[in-house]
Order: sequence, then structure tokens, then C-alpha cells
Amino acid sequence: MFETGRTVSIEIRYPTVRGIRTYDTRLVPEAEAHPNEIVTSGVRSRVQSVISISRDVTDMKHIEERLRDSEQRFRSIVENSPDAFYTFRAVREDPKDHRSKIVDLIFEHINQRGADLITVSPSECIGRRISDVMPGNRTQEYIKKCARIIKEGKPAYEEFDAKSRYVKDAKWLQSQYIPIGEVIAISTADITSRMSTVLALQRSEERFRRLVENISEAIFTTDPEGRFTYANPFIRELGSYGTEDITKYSFTDLLIPAHRERAKRHFFRQYLSRSPYSYIEAPFMSKEGAEIWLGITASLRVNDNEVEGFDCVATDITERKKMESELYEARDHEARHIREATEILRDSLRLPIDRINSMSRILSTSEGRNNLDEFANQLALQAERAQAALDS
Repeated sequence: MFETGRTVSIEIRYPTVRGIRTYDTRLVPEAEAHPNEIVTSGVRSRVQSVISISRDVTDMKHIEERLRDSEQRFRSIVENSPDAFYTFRAVREDPKDHRSKIVDLIFEHINQRGADLITVSPSECIGRRISDVMPGNRTQEYIKKCARIIKEGKPAYEEFDAKSRYVKDAKWLQSQYIPIGEVIAISTADITSRMSTVLALQRSEERFRRLVENISEAIFTTDPEGRFTYANPFIRELGSYGTEDITKYSFTDLLIPAHRERAKRHFFRQYLSRSPYSYIEAPFMSKEGAEIWLGITASLRVNDNEVEGFDCVATDITERKKMESELYEARDHEARHIREATEILRDSLRLPIDRINSMSRILSTSEGRNNLDEFANQLALQAERAQAALDS
């Protein structure tokens, strides 16, 4: 410094009463003009002394170390993440105008999982435009989407079908987009397995719904108070609800009034006893006024020990009820006919039996007719037995 006369900046660490401290020190030469000395900035001068200006940067250095450690941890997490991670920098139509249109994206970072997903190595990506690395219409759509997110400055999330010749092993992807100024960070996960399960469940649910909607039985669900939460077309047609909101109706509204209290008591007992299943037969009234008997199997719907309602399947048993009624009437008619025939038979036999009894008594009291006593006794005995049979 005494020779060159130039200012020097150095970093010095030395012990103090507060421990090892770090100082950013600037050494400034102090010189006076002399015709025979070296030329500095066009002026011949000789360095007489050096001024030292020091600033304690210990805390700042600690912060820098923590930031480096944090960045290292973050990089480690990103590099070892099971998800793909990318950062892109926006390429604008006019690089000097940040309000101009974003026309492309440049790869700034990609982890190994991201490279595996798009089947392009990091060395082929970093520093290059995405339209050059992955040309195609879907890439242009991707650039427009990222440009919109950068412009809005708000994070975004989406799940989408990964139809791309660059993505080989995944069919469904989930991405989270985080804009950071002119940079956008993207985390992408392969959700093919989950979406396959979801789609299979949706197909199963759709098949079940079609079955329920077209089945010839009544299927409905209610809350604990008996209000409808779902009803298939059979119930909607029965109650003439159509597409109306059914949640304001109770299934007992469809019952014939004389049977409503009985049905309410039945389901209330099931609710109190927590019985998993119950069965009840009750008559409903159709919109045309016809009586339709339904056999209802109710399943108690319980979640976390709380009753959420009832799931019910009801079968039309009207014809069976008619047959039972007709059979009962036929049996009753036959029983009346038998009773009437029996009474007629009793009346037709009662007079001859009375006459036999009278004759037996006359024979038993006749004098000189000892040989007829036994015959009269037997005749009287048989008449008494016949009379007892008629009276029973």
C-alpha cells in the first residue's frame, strides 16, 4: 500500500472481550504531493500514513452462515424429494420491460426426480428455454399458464392428465406453482395411483347410481328425524316430488295417516336401541290415491357413535298383501260356512235323538218286558253320547 498508494479492503478476525469478532476493514493511504515520488492518479505523491476504517460484521457473518446452511438444507430436501421440482425464469418479449409479454421460460433448476419425470437430464435443461428442450403445443400451453400465474403473482394448484410424449411413466400429475418475481417455482407429484383409485371409485359409484336410479324398489335415506336426504325415482314418483328438493319432506308424509304413528314408534325404538337393522310393513298413498304397501328394511347409519340417519330399501308388497287379505277372507268365509253347516246338522239330528231317548225311557219302565231292559239301556247310552257330541 505504501508503494502502490491504493485503498485495500480486508476482513479481520481477532479476539475481543465479547469473543472472536469479525471486522470488515478498509485501509486508506494518506499521502502528500512530492515531485520526486510515484504518480498516483496523475499526481506524484508519497504515502505518509494509512487510515483504517473498520466495521463489526460478526452478526452479519453469522446470518450469512445460517443462510448458507438453510440453503444447503433446502437444496438437500429438494434434491432428495420424491416430487419433481423446477424453477423457471420468465423470458419476456422485451427483456427491458417487465410488463411486456412472457414468451418463454428458462430452466434455472431441476432436481433428479424432475429430470426422471420428463426424461431429460439436468445438463440438457439448465440455462435453456423450455420451448427448445420440449417443443410442442402442450409446452406452449404450459408457458401461457405459467405466464398468467407470474402476472397475477398468486400461487396456484392443479391436477391434470399428463398427456405428453416427454412424460413416460405418469398419467396424472399434481402441480403447485409459486411465483417469485420473474421466477416461478413448481413442485410436481405423480398421482397416477391415487387418481386410478379415484376414477375406479367414481365408475363404481356411477354404476351403483344407475342401478339405484333404475331399480324397481324404493331406496331412500333420511336423517335421524326421518327427513329425506336422498330418494331414488321410485320414491319421487310415489310422492310426485319430481326434481323438487326432498330434504324438506319426511318419509312419513307418504304414509296413510292411520299408520304414521306406528311407523314413527318403530324407527324411534330402533334409534334408541341402536339396532343395526329393522323391518316394518306400512301402506303408502300414491299421488293417484292408490294404496301401496311397502316392506321397509332400515339400516341404522352410525358414524363415531353418533346416529346420522337411516338407509332404507323398500319392496312393493301390495300384491302379497292383497293375496293375504283374499286368503283371510276365504278362510273366514269357509269357517262361517262350516259353522252354519254344523248348526244345520245339529238341528237335524237333535229331534231323532230326543225321540230315541224318550223311547228308551218308556222301554226301561215297561212291566213284564225284562228282556228289553238291556236293549233300552244301550239305546239310551248311545243317544246320550250322540247328544254330547252335538253339544260339544
